[in-house]
Amino acid sequence: MQYEAITVEVHKELNFLKATWHKQPTSDVFRKYILEITDYALENGITIALFDVRQRGYMEFGDQNWSMKEIFPRLQGKVKKLAYLINLKNLQHMDTIRLKESIANSPLLTKEFQIELFLEHEEALKWLQE
Repeated sequence: MQYEAITVEVHKELNFLKATWHKQPTSDVFRKYILEITDYALENGITIALFDVRQRGYMEFGDQNWSMKEIFPRLQGKVKKLAYLINLKNLQHMDTIRLKESIANSPLLTKEFQIELFLEHEEALKWLQE
């Protein structure tokens, strides 16, 4: 799937989805694509996913809260691992770290759902396949 702001690759035989952001989306665009990707993943049995957010820059605080409330609970019991590929600039914004900590501390999400942050593509893929 190719969109203006994001490319999505799917490997159904591995139950794997990779989404690569190409630029910073508006909040509306972010939410539209994340909903479409989530629906696709759930309908097609995707259990592991990699989001390359190095070109995205940051996630608006409202979008972080929306993701925690609307998206991550839907993944419960279906998606097992989600890796974020970030760069040091992303790390400074702390948005993906906040999501990771919120998921780890959420009583609504079991420990079956794991999220990790990576600076290297190969390390992210290795962790997803463990």
